[in-house]
Amino acid sequence: IAVIRFVISEAATQKWDLMIHDVTCAFLHASMEGEPPIALIMPWGLAPGGCLAVLDCALYGTRRASYLWGETISTNFTSEGKFTRARGCGQLYFHKEKQLVTVVHGDDFFSEGSPASLDWFDAELPKHFVVTAKGRAGPGPGGGDLMKYLHREIRFLSQFGFEYVPDERHVRRLAHSKLCLS
Repeated sequence: IAVIRFVISEAATQKWDLMIHDVTCAFLHASMEGEPPIALIMPWGLAPGGCLAVLDCALYGTRRASYLWGETISTNFTSEGKFTRARGCGQLYFHKEKQLVTVVHGDDFFSEGSPASLDWFDAELPKHFVVTAKGRAGPGPGGGDLMKYLHREIRFLSQFGFEYVPDERHVRRLAHSKLCLS
């Protein structure tokens, strides 16, 4: 969450927009090539009883799925020299020429940049993954005034910048725990 707040702060300072993309079936984009094979017992009805299948791509719930998905992103982003992966935070990528920053959290891309840079990224990302644009906010012509990310609201207020509203469930839990302690 700290890196998300950093990206929001940068967008506010630079007067840039924010944008969110969601990758559909993210781990299925990650190949199992070069990994030890994982065999699955096929459910009755999909195959005759006792049939085994070997995974070609990562599957949610397997130990290597998250790692393989992260490496797939890195390969796609850095192989053509477009993005640089941050050393201290492997989920943070920077495109120097476009002045665009994106953070990967699970299957979500949280990005900041100029409207032109975000338009470019909006067109570039579907070349690599199946994605859905989830929202855009900011001062640019395509920027809206509200987006949701990880159960939090991010509002753009033209006179102040961005407002990051905490998850209501966390606020209720905290308020409840404070009341119980009193």
